[in-house]
Amino acid sequence: MVSSFSMPLLDTKPYFGKFGSYYQIFRNTQYMPLPSNLPTDFLRSFVAGVDLGGLSAAATRLGRSASTLSLQIDRLEEIAGTALFIRKGRGLALTEAGAALLPYARRMLALNDEALTRLADLGAMSGWLRLGLAEDLAEGWLPGLLGRFTRAHPDLRLELQSGRGSQLTAALAAGDLDLALFWTPDGTVGPGDACLQTLPIRWIGAQGQLPPASGPLPLLAMSSPCHVRDRAVAALEAQGRDWHLALSSHGLAGIWAAARAGLGVTPRAIAAPLPEGLAPLPDSAGLPGLGDTHLILRHASASPPRAALRLAQLIRDELDAPR
Repeated sequence: MVSSFSMPLLDTKPYFGKFGSYYQIFRNTQYMPLPSNLPTDFLRSFVAGVDLGGLSAAATRLGRSASTLSLQIDRLEEIAGTALFIRKGRGLALTEAGAALLPYARRMLALNDEALTRLADLGAMSGWLRLGLAEDLAEGWLPGLLGRFTRAHPDLRLELQSGRGSQLTAALAAGDLDLALFWTPDGTVGPGDACLQTLPIRWIGAQGQLPPASGPLPLLAMSSPCHVRDRAVAALEAQGRDWHLALSSHGLAGIWAAARAGLGVTPRAIAAPLPEGLAPLPDSAGLPGLGDTHLILRHASASPPRAALRLAQLIRDELDAPR
């Protein structure tokens, strides 16, 4: 006769030493539920819905049906365990949970896209890429994009040169740059060029301070040649407004400092958030309109290197993205 017995596993240490403790921990944790995952497809629909103000517009942007996006948002809310949107007619407003999730969603999507870019181009891009850019572009969205680009392509060395449009076009023609972004007065593009953005030229001065209503207008401007400066001078003279050149500078830093100090006003397109203490002047300042300026992307060659084409596409995507 074979006898059998069972021994309760209440305290395994006397039988198995320290390994008994490990076994008991394993028994207590092996059935704990794993954390849920936030699918990037759902997060992309969520972010697009926020940026575009509704699921219909987001569906058009993402190339999906509105019903698909609605189901994805519902599933995302199930995973989150709470509502993310308050639906207001055709529009959407974020709940407190939705507002908390949004920055994480943006970071997760950026990291996902960076990883995919890195894998797709692994080993394909190396050497040097020389980019020229207008000085004011270095203050806005471009540095973050360039950071992601260089992290995705660690074997590629990026060389930057800032300057005026005339300087950058000359450098392109001389073969000293592969790609350049610069402002032009009329948006005329040549073969292979692309006009990426059109912005109004605004008068900018110290926040809360208007220029003098009478007397010469103190003008802060980039040194010649500069089509924005030429546009401002022509507009003032056409209006019959006296002016004097209070500052002529080769760079923006000096102009911003003088404007913040209330030494004058400057004409600029607002391509990036203005430095603290500066603001566009209201129409009540009585200064003439200045029209638009246009951001041009130009390659040095009709057959650009792959790295230049990839960076150019990322720049287009960034400017097309809603803000």
